[in-house]
Amino acid sequence: MLENPEPMYEAISIEAGMDMEGTKAILGVMAFMSAETQLSDRWMVKWLAGDLKRQALALEAAGKITALDDYDALVNTTYLAAAAK
Repeated sequence: MLENPEPMYEAISIEAGMDMEGTKAILGVMAFMSAETQLSDRWMVKWLAGDLKRQALALEAAGKITALDDYDALVNTTYLAAAAK
């Protein structure tokens, strides 16, 4: 959790095309997992790879793509691990 999220509000509101009040209201009810939690095998490997597979199967059923058998190899923690330092 950021100690002072104020500096990011302006950038987010501009990119989202929102006013500051709306940006703060929306972000105020959101929660984000810590980098440590996101990097855990339970979340990154088991949940994320599994969710990618479930979404791909739904898209495949709709005739949009051909799903892969396994999505584990597509989960790359390198960038998150570097950002967490």
